[in-house]
Amino acid sequence: MSHEVIRGIVRHCSENCFFSIIADESTDISGKQQFSISLCYVAQDFTLHEEFFGLYEVNKADADHLSKMILVGLVSTSTYYVGKHTTVLL
Repeated sequence: MSHEVIRGIVRHCSENCFFSIIADESTDISGKQQFSISLCYVAQDFTLHEEFFGLYEVNKADADHLSKMILVGLVSTSTYYVGKHTTVLL
């Protein structure tokens, strides 16, 4: 997915008060591990939006490696993430 599309998704998430990161790892029958990331947010009109962020092949599926993949994916968008009580610049 292009960085511009990802930036648009992240911009929509950061414009709203509540968002979450949904991450899931699965292994297919051949042993290939894949990791999907989605962003979910509630818009100002209280509609729920879930945006697919990316599907990545991984060689390790431990918590440390997967959390680093999430951060690298989000940092590559170089934007602000605004929560109800905090703002984070990644």
